[in-house]
Amino acid sequence: MIKLIEQWPYPPKAIKSKLHAWAYCLTDDKNWQLSQEFVDAASGLTVLLLQARRRYRLNEKGEGYSLPNKVFLLDQKPTRLLAPKDWRPRFEYKRKEWQDPKGIFLLQVERIWSETGDYYEEKLFKTENMQLLMQRQRLAFEEKEAESLLLKQLRKERSLKNNPQSLSLTELSQLQAQKMKESPCLLLLSYVDEENKIFRLWSKYASLELKDEDGQLCQKFDSLEDFWWFWNAAGLFFLYYRPCHHCLDHIERPLFLCQWIVQLGNQLRQSQNLNSSDYFLLQQWENLCFDPSLSSGCFKQFCPICQQALPYNPRYPKRICKNCQAKAQNEAGQSLRFYNQGLNKGLVLETLGPKGKVLKKDQGRSQYYCYINKQLCLIHEGRFGGILLRLVD
Repeated sequence: MIKLIEQWPYPPKAIKSKLHAWAYCLTDDKNWQLSQEFVDAASGLTVLLLQARRRYRLNEKGEGYSLPNKVFLLDQKPTRLLAPKDWRPRFEYKRKEWQDPKGIFLLQVERIWSETGDYYEEKLFKTENMQLLMQRQRLAFEEKEAESLLLKQLRKERSLKNNPQSLSLTELSQLQAQKMKESPCLLLLSYVDEENKIFRLWSKYASLELKDEDGQLCQKFDSLEDFWWFWNAAGLFFLYYRPCHHCLDHIERPLFLCQWIVQLGNQLRQSQNLNSSDYFLLQQWENLCFDPSLSSGCFKQFCPICQQALPYNPRYPKRICKNCQAKAQNEAGQSLRFYNQGLNKGLVLETLGPKGKVLKKDQGRSQYYCYINKQLCLIHEGRFGGILLRLVD
């Protein structure tokens, strides 16, 4: 796959090394390309990462399969390329465990050998009841040593300890109302309507004035709630108004309307009456409502099948809970099971018989359609890894 060329002249298609005084030649340059070259932080070996030009292929039966990344290691003493069988004796593949100083968390890490590149499996548990808090897989060869799940958890705990304040939407609104009373002039909102006209909502000692782009007074309001009922008269304000981005640096944030915006978003995610593009428009406004002092429970999300509460994830507003994922079926009513085959190895879909026997195994595609309670759903890989199942608009 890779040929090392140590002496000049280099062939026309050779790739000059960024770290060494030689070049690499790909023996099958039609299908593969060199994507990364770096020094592994743990071993000091040079890592060459190859990526397929076309990730998905069809076999002789017309079935799809994925081509994983390939890793080659370069040893300088003596200079030679190491095949997977050669690098395996250099690393330890036993599972290791670490605890924090107080013994609250337990981290399990195991290096897994793979012909396409070793990877780590990490699992973080709460020691008291061995509850699994987090898990992940990551490539074992790294230019910079990655932060472990244990360190991430401890950093999160320190952050919560240093910032104990957690406000509800009502409490935040009360603080904002007090600020409006004490401030001579605040720009609370700047937005663009359907005709691309710009409007700004100003507060002068809690007296609210809506002005156009030229500063002409359009209307006065007695309170923020009065403005909200005017602004959201149709019930879906985000379909008609969008943030005025060139004024965002001057707007008081989080938005002084966040109490009503977030509550409306929670209601819409529970009812699931919007399509994905509409949720994206709503998210532009919700992003302006985020604040570190707000409780994480202010933003809510629900499974569109069973209405179970889920952690808020604006990227996937229609994602389905684990319980409902177990009910996934194909068009013939057969049960489905899906998972990641391994690091960088794509999505695997299994069709199961009545007793759980695997009847068919399909892999190589990035997504599959299925049904849950006769509703069309999509199974696909998440942007940052893992498998997601969401309701189709």
